[in-house]
Amino acid sequence: MKSKKYLQYFLSGAIVIFGSHLIFSYLEVFKVDFLAILKLDLIVFIVFVFGAFFIAAGLNKNGETFVNRFLILTTFQMLAMMAVLLAMVYVKFPNFKIVGFHTISVFTILLTIQSILLIRGVNSNE
Repeated sequence: MKSKKYLQYFLSGAIVIFGSHLIFSYLEVFKVDFLAILKLDLIVFIVFVFGAFFIAAGLNKNGETFVNRFLILTTFQMLAMMAVLLAMVYVKFPNFKIVGFHTISVFTILLTIQSILLIRGVNSNE
């Protein structure tokens, strides 16, 4: 039951975060390249969705399994984002600072939401 609730809350929160970020980017509130933001948000979304399904499988198991999965997941997500940012630097992406800042901001917000939901899910008595 915990994993279904976690997936429901996290995926709905992620869709709201990405949707609002893309809408603001499309309306040029942020003054960044919309297609670049769209591609990077899609990469971040894929990383977090695969991670959500990976960690959800360990929520109903014992605490040690959950901790191991959580550490592996967080490490994988951070390494994936660093690889994406490194690739952007390597190809000399225009406006890297601005687009990179947006990508890191969305990543950090989602990582925080993910951690809060996971901690609440593990601490709940359901």
